[in-house]
Parts: sequence; C-alpha cells; structure tokens
Amino acid sequence: MTTSDMDRLRRLQRRIAAADLDCLLMGSRDVFDANTFYYSGDATPPKALLVTADSAYCFAHPKQECAGFECVEMRHFKKQLTDFAEKRRVKKLGIDMHSDMAFAAFYVEKAKHASFAKQLLSLREIKDDGELQALRFAQDVTKQCVDEALSEGIYGRTENEVAGVLEYKARSRGFPLNAFEPIVLANERAAVPHGKPTQYRIRKGDAVIIDVGVRAMGYCGDYSTTIYEGGNNGLRDAVAAVREAKSAATKKARVGAVGSELRDSALRVLYEHGFSKNSFSAAGLSVGHQIGLDVHEGATRLEKTRLRKGMAFTIEPGIYVNGKYGVRFEDVMLL
Repeated sequence: MTTSDMDRLRRLQRRIAAADLDCLLMGSRDVFDANTFYYSGDATPPKALLVTADSAYCFAHPKQECAGFECVEMRHFKKQLTDFAEKRRVKKLGIDMHSDMAFAAFYVEKAKHASFAKQLLSLREIKDDGELQALRFAQDVTKQCVDEALSEGIYGRTENEVAGVLEYKARSRGFPLNAFEPIVLANERAAVPHGKPTQYRIRKGDAVIIDVGVRAMGYCGDYSTTIYEGGNNGLRDAVAAVREAKSAATKKARVGAVGSELRDSALRVLYEHGFSKNSFSAAGLSVGHQIGLDVHEGATRLEKTRLRKGMAFTIEPGIYVNGKYGVRFEDVMLL
C-alpha cells in the first residue's frame, strides 16, 4: 500500500471516529464499487470492507491480499458479519447506501444504521496526482475512440451499430466503454438527453449526439459531441450556441469559483441566442458534474460546489428541442 493509500484509510478512520461510528460497511456483491476500489485498490466482487476507527478488514472470495487490511476469506458472510459486530460490540454501523452490499447491514439487527454515503463522496472529491493522471488518460482514450469512429463514417449505420463500433474501439485499446452505457442518438431521439441507441439508420443531414466514456485504471472518461452536416439554419445556430456556451463556462472554471457561475455564463449565451426554453437548465439538467471512479460524483450538485484544486468535473451545456433535436458538447476539466 502506498503512502497515498494509507493516507486515504487514515482520513476515513478519522471521519468514522468523528461520526461516532463503531464500524463502517462497504463492498460489492457483483458490480464495481468505487469506494471499495478507492480504499483497497481492487474492487473484484464479492468483497466487503469493515473499517473501524483503528482497524480495517477485507472479506473476499477467494481471499485477496489487501495492503492495510486484515484479509479474511468470505464464507457465509452473514455469520461473519454478525460475529464481528457482536465481538466488537457494534452499536452504530455506518452504511454506504450507494453500495449493493448495504443490505448486509440489516443482518446486524441490534445496531443503529447510519448512512455514510455523503461523507464517502466528500472524501473522494479532491483527486491526487495519480487520479488526475488516470482521469486525463481515460478522457484521452475516449476521444481517440470517438475520433476514429467518426473518421470511418457513421452514415448508413444504425445508432446501435455506431455504439458497437465505439465499444470495439475502446476494447481494442484495452479498456471497456462502461463508464456508462454508450449514447448515440439522432434527431428527435437526441432531445431525450440520456436515451438509448436504437435501430434507426443514420443518414447524412441528421443531427447526432455521441456521449461515451471508457473506464481506465478504475477512472471514468465522459465526452460528448454533436455531428451535424445539414442545412437547417436553426439547428446550425443551436450547434454554434452550445459550443459558445461551453467555451464561456470553461473560462469561468477556476479554483474558488462556484459551479453556479459556470451555469450562469453558459445560460447567458444560450438565452442570447434565443434558446431559453430549450436550454439544459430548462430540461432539468446541470451544467456538469464531478467525475472520478464513478461517472457522477460529488456530495453536492456542481452548481452548489465551490471549485478547489484537485477537483475533476465535466462541463456539458446543451439544447434539447422536444420532438426535433438535441445538441450537447462535453469535456472533463481538471483543476
């Protein structure tokens, strides 16, 4: 375990003590869990972490060495957890409510259960140099996949086929395109910001949103672009407006700024172009979100967050005209 990893665990244990928890339960039954990865360096399920103010235990099947933790083979975890809680006299058990292992807390019937999810998110907000490097790499690979797919052409392919090409481009580079499910949406389907690809065959003149992200070394990329080569002046104006809005928000992205400043600068541009009723804000969306081991991170919405050195977040203004089209441009910012 590196010094940085030990520092993470110590910071967590101080928070556990401050919250007057006897123990914190984290882990995963069968999916990637960000906090398990963050503190143990591996998230291969099934795995459970039990952390107290002065000790840390890793239960896994098969047994895995996990520096900084006492490692135990996971067998009949319900009994292992209840025995641990009884031995340690656990009266207040912290739970990561975002984890699919949270249900196990109810095996400890005599303990009071307390959500610790927000504290865990806040502990991961400031990235160290290694994390920033991983995020930069993930974003670079994501862009390479999109650029290569576009250079080969998307016209004549279905939305699903383009999504498949993007997944192949990522896998051929050694990474899954699974920061989230790939988004490839043409025309009116793109007016639904996070819709799913269909069997619609893309034609020249269609407006197409591509929004994808690889996961590299645990960390997520998140990149959106809009392709439009048609002659609809209104749509061309929308594309230009969103590009300008993204640029305006990016210029406000600095240490000490509040996320609402980024939102307001982007909205100002969209309003000036006549898209107030169709802005990302009108659609109930944020101007961006924090990003890291999960594609959406942060204890608060970006608009309510004061930006600090080491933060990573997206900027993704958009225009969504119901029944007609959607436009979005997005990139990751590292402070």
